[in-house]
Amino acid sequence: MIRFDEKFRDELLSKLNIVDVIGSYCSLQRRGGTYWACCPLPGHSERTPSFAVNEAGQFYKCFGCGRGGNVITFIMEMESVDYHDAMVLLCERAHMPLPEDDGQEKSAFETKKKFTDKKRLTALMRDAALFYVSNLKSDQAKKHRDYLQKRGLTKKEIVGFGLGASTDYNSLVNHLKEKGYSYEEMVQSGAVQYSKEKGNYFDAVANRLIFPIIDAFGNVIAFGGRVIEKTDFAKYKNTGDTPIFNKRKTLYNLNGLKKEKQAVGKLNYVVMVEGYMDTIALHKAGFRSVVASMGTSLTVEQARLLKRYTDVVLICYDGDSAGQNATVRGLEILLNNGLEVRVVSLPDGLDPDELISQRGKEEYEKCLNNALPLVDFKLKLVRDGSNVNTVSGKRRYIEESLRIISKCENLTLQEELLKKLRDESGLTYDSLKRDLDRFKGEDGASVTALSSSTDYGGSFSGSNTEIAERFVLCAYVFSEPYAKKLPDECLFSDKFREELMQFVTAKIMLNKPIEQEKLQDFAGEDNLSELMKVLAALSSVEESAREEYFNDCLLLLKRNAALRELASLKERFNNEQNREQRMQIAKRISELTVVLNKLK
Repeated sequence: MIRFDEKFRDELLSKLNIVDVIGSYCSLQRRGGTYWACCPLPGHSERTPSFAVNEAGQFYKCFGCGRGGNVITFIMEMESVDYHDAMVLLCERAHMPLPEDDGQEKSAFETKKKFTDKKRLTALMRDAALFYVSNLKSDQAKKHRDYLQKRGLTKKEIVGFGLGASTDYNSLVNHLKEKGYSYEEMVQSGAVQYSKEKGNYFDAVANRLIFPIIDAFGNVIAFGGRVIEKTDFAKYKNTGDTPIFNKRKTLYNLNGLKKEKQAVGKLNYVVMVEGYMDTIALHKAGFRSVVASMGTSLTVEQARLLKRYTDVVLICYDGDSAGQNATVRGLEILLNNGLEVRVVSLPDGLDPDELISQRGKEEYEKCLNNALPLVDFKLKLVRDGSNVNTVSGKRRYIEESLRIISKCENLTLQEELLKKLRDESGLTYDSLKRDLDRFKGEDGASVTALSSSTDYGGSFSGSNTEIAERFVLCAYVFSEPYAKKLPDECLFSDKFREELMQFVTAKIMLNKPIEQEKLQDFAGEDNLSELMKVLAALSSVEESAREEYFNDCLLLLKRNAALRELASLKERFNNEQNREQRMQIAKRISELTVVLNKLK
């Protein structure tokens, strides 16, 4: 084991600039003598920058999650590695030779360690991958080779991606046992599973074509397997999460992406596809900057991985409508992590592999060049899914389009999109602009806690805040099972809705029924129209989605309440002359900032 003394550590730190290191993971903006960013640390997602980097002191601090330290602790956090491995990574970055091995311990590939040792598990997975590669040449793997030939893959792709074959349930287990691994280690790695019913250990991806999943450091950390013949089993099967593999924190072909970046520098774009074969097909056609999400929903961790390599992500999922709708739902994560997102539409329901094999590389390249910005793609889906020849269809098209446009933070882009909607709908720009203002919540276009009505099957009118307040109120009025805990704060921006909530709360606390006649009397003639909207709110959301929608609404209202208090406090702080009072206000502002970050 290499040991790093204090002198070596100080020399390494002198060769690194924390701004450069952290800047390779996120976009830093300088304000005064400090650099600011949305926190890139795992487990913390925010929209308002609270992560500060001090170049003079060579340290960082996040005022949202509270974590801080130097460049070494940052790498330990970001790469999920220990101190030793963080030092190794930083030495590589600084082009600084490692100290001599003290010889007291051998490497993980040469000695047995506890099964929880990640390096031991990585060694096991490497041996399993080599076993699969060797298997692909055997007589038993003829059907695997025939399949690869049918898909047009050459030896170059097969070797380059380390493809292999599993031909039965037992050979891998026996091989790993001969290599000195315990059954406990095999199961811990994810390569082998145990059947309680049969009382035996078996290959987790048995009888499949094998795709090794390799991390950015070249380590095999998991496997994907595809069945070759028709079967009742799922076509693809992946290794489950293990101590060395978390599907939320990796992407297929990440190692290839790293090699491409090392060769050409920061990439102009990265294409993200759904599956292994699409990745390999694109690579064969000359598209090197490509990764696959392995069929999982996009995560914050994956977005941050991509941010290290590029600023632009081209999403290219299957061309069917279900695939397109699934595409939209997860892409806000990429936007929130500073990536420009464009959506590639493929013709005739083809996937990338099929399009290239049937129509050639040039046709696929045209699709990439015609990729739409995410907001334009959303508007296209709404337009394609609406029957504008009917009054209700046109109304839905306009309303949903305005809701999408309202979430754009760029006012110039909003204006451009409104003009386009004006030309397509035949309505005046001024009328569309007036309606657009109704869709903006108190937090402006950046409020995203409340999902669009499309996801829930409902149809609403009003701003996000109005929709949320009505739905929450309605849930309490009708004693929905998920609306049990009464809010302990003022969540409503509208005076009548706040008074109505107080009225409903009093009835609930006194264990008295909430009669609609009493509600009508309480509302009076002036507020009767608003009361009707409140009472109708539940019917606008499918029953199966109401609990999730309620929680989203409540989150938005809590965030809005915190924002209102924050705005008031900032105004008080600016006007307050008493130093002690200013300190108290500043303390509360800091507390609210933490609360807001937790409510995202």
